[in-house]
Amino acid sequence: MKDIFISYSRRDQEFVNKLNQAIEATGRDAWIDWQDIKPTVKWWQEIERGIEGANNFVFVISPDSIASSVCEKEIDHARQHNKRLVPIIYREGFVVDPASEAHAALNAHNWLLFREQDDFDKSFALLVESIEMDLDHVKAHTRLLQRSLEWIQERRDSFLLRGDDLLDAEIWEKEATTKAPKITPEQRKYIHQSRRAEDDENERKQILLNAKTQAEEKVQLAERRVKRGNGFLGLTVLALGIAAGTAIFTYRRWEEVQNYALIDRQLNQANQVFETSQLDGFIQAAVAARKAQAIMPDEFAKMNQEHWPLLGTLTRIFGEQREQQRLIGHRNVVNQSVFSPNGTILATASRDGIIKLWNVKTGKPIRTFPKQPGWRISMSIAFSPDGKILASNGGIRSGKSTSRIIQLWDVATGKSIRQLGKNLDTIYSLRFSPDGETLATAGYDKTIKLWNFKTGELLRKLEGHTGTIYSISFSPDGKTLASGSADKTIKIWNIETEKSEKTFKGHTGAIRGVAFRHDGKILASASQDSTAKLWNIKTGNLLRTITGHASGVRAVRFTPNGRNLLTASYDYTAKLWNVPLLDKKADFDQRATAVFEVTTLQGHVGPIYDANLSGDGQWLTTASIDGTARIWKVQGGLQSGKPPQHEKTITDLAFSQPDGRFFISVSSDRKLKIWDTKTRELLDSVKAHDGRITRAAFSPTQQLIATASTDKTIKLWQLNNDGTVQPLSTLEGHRDTIQSIEFSPDGKYIVSGSADSTAKLWDISSGKQIHTFEGHSLVISVNFSPDGQLIATGSDDETIRLWNAETFDAIATLKGHLGAIRSLKFSPDSKLLASGSGDRTIKVWNTQTQKLVRTLNGHRQAIYSIEFQPQRNRQLLVSAGADQRIIHWDLEAGEMIADFQAANHWILAAKYSPDGKLLASAGGDRIIRFISLDRLSHWISVSCRWLTPYLTNNPEKNSYDVPRAFGKIEKRKVCPELGSK
Repeated sequence: MKDIFISYSRRDQEFVNKLNQAIEATGRDAWIDWQDIKPTVKWWQEIERGIEGANNFVFVISPDSIASSVCEKEIDHARQHNKRLVPIIYREGFVVDPASEAHAALNAHNWLLFREQDDFDKSFALLVESIEMDLDHVKAHTRLLQRSLEWIQERRDSFLLRGDDLLDAEIWEKEATTKAPKITPEQRKYIHQSRRAEDDENERKQILLNAKTQAEEKVQLAERRVKRGNGFLGLTVLALGIAAGTAIFTYRRWEEVQNYALIDRQLNQANQVFETSQLDGFIQAAVAARKAQAIMPDEFAKMNQEHWPLLGTLTRIFGEQREQQRLIGHRNVVNQSVFSPNGTILATASRDGIIKLWNVKTGKPIRTFPKQPGWRISMSIAFSPDGKILASNGGIRSGKSTSRIIQLWDVATGKSIRQLGKNLDTIYSLRFSPDGETLATAGYDKTIKLWNFKTGELLRKLEGHTGTIYSISFSPDGKTLASGSADKTIKIWNIETEKSEKTFKGHTGAIRGVAFRHDGKILASASQDSTAKLWNIKTGNLLRTITGHASGVRAVRFTPNGRNLLTASYDYTAKLWNVPLLDKKADFDQRATAVFEVTTLQGHVGPIYDANLSGDGQWLTTASIDGTARIWKVQGGLQSGKPPQHEKTITDLAFSQPDGRFFISVSSDRKLKIWDTKTRELLDSVKAHDGRITRAAFSPTQQLIATASTDKTIKLWQLNNDGTVQPLSTLEGHRDTIQSIEFSPDGKYIVSGSADSTAKLWDISSGKQIHTFEGHSLVISVNFSPDGQLIATGSDDETIRLWNAETFDAIATLKGHLGAIRSLKFSPDSKLLASGSGDRTIKVWNTQTQKLVRTLNGHRQAIYSIEFQPQRNRQLLVSAGADQRIIHWDLEAGEMIADFQAANHWILAAKYSPDGKLLASAGGDRIIRFISLDRLSHWISVSCRWLTPYLTNNPEKNSYDVPRAFGKIEKRKVCPELGSK
């Protein structure tokens, strides 16, 4: 444990060295990264451990540290773990980014002045005073943080607290509510799990002790009866039987508790494996789910708190699963893997000189292109736009010389069509033009060659780079070509004039990948400098620099809709990023311009050389130095088929009441869509408003739909039995965007909240306003209590107001949030009110006393949706938000049940079906996802459907061991329906 972690820019190293000497002179230790080395995954892990193990986080502010992406990551890591931040200014002239959460965290603290004109000794005394404040609490915070993170990583009961350590931690937890730094969700979960484990252990001991005592008493009674005479023999046998039965029952209960612990450990191990190898972790989770069937009720509705840890881990793994296939068959590095235009075939090229075609659906090899005598390395491949031809490059060795050529193959037969060129230099990239008439190649000779691949004629030569060209890409219209080179530049070529029209500079390493967006307006580049960049083609301006990889970025691709970017790196990972349209007005708010990481794909055991996407954007592939190619789903989760979607951000969802037969979605594309819940079939789609639709609601008593919009109106729609809708009326009266709407429990009224600082109550039958609620600034959220007695309104003024629904009198103003109130929801019994806020917390209030019951911490960004689960005896809540995560909560215990990434963008709505067996969510990535909350057996069935291709090709993975009596092992199938090979 260190006293201080110092985050700084290398340019300030001289000052940091002076500061460190002063720290050491006081007998304290500082964790400082002195090494000016290239970032790696291992290096960053050491940085994280250093931050986690330090009592204080000191940030040296200067123009360079403020601009440093690494420093920003360090602040974010410290902030996520509630570390005490102590900002000190060394050099001025910096500009703090108001959109950066890391910079905002710095602004929340007093800054100590260590500038050249300041008295160093006086400033240092203030620094010592800051880090000494409430030191016992801070040290306990660091110690528990380290232990909790070790437990989360290892998931072993031996890492949990016991005895006096646990009691001390529980006392600290109570005291921590009023102190800084605040307790983290990881620490709280660690303490609670430690208590649960100790209580379970005590329960097991008590069960065995009771069993022994009861059995001994019954045996003693039987023995006394035997002594009285043989006439009591029958009763004696009966007594002994009862004693034995009691012992057996007690043992079975103990065995059940042991099984819970065993499966919990197996799921925790699966969770850990999943972090680095999805498919292996997923199979382990499926095995644990199989075993859990013996001790858990199949119906989720019958599960209780004892089952939450198991259910939570399964939810996370099944909800985030992306990897579906591992293609094994090459004997050397796989340089490239490419989907055919229709997405049914994957081609892989390897340094073993072989090209393989694979069936994407089954993962089975289709054919291997003949390895020609002396054929050497296949560096690059490309499908023609019609998918009939595959172009590859390589070399034919004869004696000591190698003649490098371009080879064209017939995809259907695998036969050679023709060869282009002779004695060419090494080719690193080749691409067909969009019209399929031209093949472009580039490589070691620093030139781009354009070929008529039908005749073999060399059409043009584009020259201008001063280094090897690693990547080329045609614009969608085929008129322009982009190239990336070892000379650290990107050139944009006019194919007709054969001239370079623009040169982009900004990377500090070789350019390994370039890709156009679907509309040709934006270019992405990938570089050895560990970054990707986005460029405006028209102006040549650099739009964004994307950091996050720990080593060089080898490949870059846009998804077909241009909303996500795929990068692959030497750091063994591929990443998906949200990227804004940039050249268009945001369709929701300023967050639409943010670039952020969606997910990291891990599993390869070597650098990734290539990554590509299928034409429909549903799948991606990676190729690695580990000799494998892998197929991943772009959207996480086990959904099959094309999900329901909109053209723009989906702003709300709702299920029909009370049968849940239909569900509706509304969007920034101004459309109201009605879907069949069972089949996911689109039944009707209408342009409902003249502005973006913000909210939608179903009447609880009739087939009536309400929608609200930025056009300041509420519209009512009649839902017909066939799922079509027709307009009924329009409610007008608000002077600004309507942010939220809700039906009353009897279906007679609607309450609405608006950016005009009011909430209004409407009579549905007459369409008239009944009352206007005033007192807030912008009203973002509204909700009716199920008993019809209360109306709650939430605002960007960080308060919640409770109103009497009959008299319209103000009852109370609830304060405590530090951000806008984005979502409100009453519990089914109306006794609780949950509020979700931009401050990343959920607060639960008692509606009778208006007192805060508890605060739930777990989200990393603003919360946009909260919902109580219906049809439950226990109070369960689901929340979702800008961090792309869905979290399930047990309100009675105040604990998180499950936490998992459920989208590739922010989530604006997460809604239960009326029976609570289905959860739908949607938001910025424009698609609707569904999670079944019905039966464990359904999850197992779905997981086996997902695993079928992989387990069919790898039957040895479709079994697991079950220990039996006398040391015997029974083999069972993960997915029995696949049979055996």
